Amino acid sequence: MNVVVLTGRLTKDPELKYTIDNKPYVRFTLAVNRNYKNENGDTDADFINCFAWGNRAEAIAKYVKKGNQFSISGSIRTSSYEKDDGTRGYLTEVQVATMQFIEKKDTSIPEPVREYGDNVQITEQESSSINEVKEDPFANFGQQIELTDEDLPF
Repeated sequence: MNVVVLTGRLTKDPELKYTIDNKPYVRFTLAVNRNYKNENGDTDADFINCFAWGNRAEAIAKYVKKGNQFSISGSIRTSSYEKDDGTRGYLTEVQVATMQFIEKKDTSIPEPVREYGDNVQITEQESSSINEVKEDPFANFGQQIELTDEDLPF
């Protein structure tokens, strides 16, 4: 299964571009914090290259700016190309399938929307009511147990 979920901050404003066939796309880099601190007590980050096509690309270019926190899910894509010096270069990127606008810094931008797949947009207000758990489906699932590392088969 090839599924990636990332939350990070954009390293620069995304720039909307178009293919020869006039299909919109955008490439951007997410700075994603690691879950631990280094020896200096600072949190390191990984810089993950991402891209999106079509409506997703247009929405990213319109609503997400440098420094905004942004969440995506998608899949890893790898490719190779010939460099100017004749050697082989390799590229690994995340192709955006879904995204969530977590914050906005520009108050002129309308309320953020969430986009799930193609052309399906839900406002932040609508999504909060969708994500409410009315009752816990696992409340009477059984007895709670605790596992240690020794209990795991790997």
